Amino acid sequence: MRSMTGYGHAEWKGGGRTLTVDVRSVNQRFLEVRFNMPREYLTWENELRAVVQDNVSRGKVDVAVGGGGNNNTQLAVEPNIDLARAYLQGWRELQKALKLPGTIDVSLLQGRSEFVRIVERRGDPGEEIAVVRQTLERALQAFNRDRDREGKALTKDMLQRVQHLKRLQRQTYKEASALKAQTCRARSSSIRRTNADRTFRTAGG
Repeated sequence: MRSMTGYGHAEWKGGGRTLTVDVRSVNQRFLEVRFNMPREYLTWENELRAVVQDNVSRGKVDVAVGGGGNNNTQLAVEPNIDLARAYLQGWRELQKALKLPGTIDVSLLQGRSEFVRIVERRGDPGEEIAVVRQTLERALQAFNRDRDREGKALTKDMLQRVQHLKRLQRQTYKEASALKAQTCRARSSSIRRTNADRTFRTAGG
């Protein structure tokens, strides 16, 4: 016997990142699966749902996928080449028009934040889905072990209740049999007394 309620947890660590999957369920006649996970994984929801359906047949199942750490994000310096080219070209034209001495080079651009910016670049989430799937499968294994443990506890409790009911049944039958015998004896005694009284009155009359 396997309970429809249970909990399972699994996690994966690598590259400075931690991925966690938690699976919970409550009683429900049919299977209903709900996901709470980062937006970038929503594309693979049907694939992950199929994994749950392969392991669970009934119940209301909630799957939470979370992560921490660097979140597979890398920092990069992104230059604004078009703006820098136009800026330098403008200074060269100004130098030529005014016949100014000097050299126009990269030093003119240094310290100007509009020419370069620091951006965050995430890795392809498609490369992570295999890890998410494997972690989900391990969470479901833990989830089913928990359901098995609870199912065994429920089975044991039910058997104990059945045994208790059987003992009550035997006790009730025993008491009912004793009460029936006592009632029969009392009735027989009453009948004998009644008959004796009738015989006494007939003899005296």
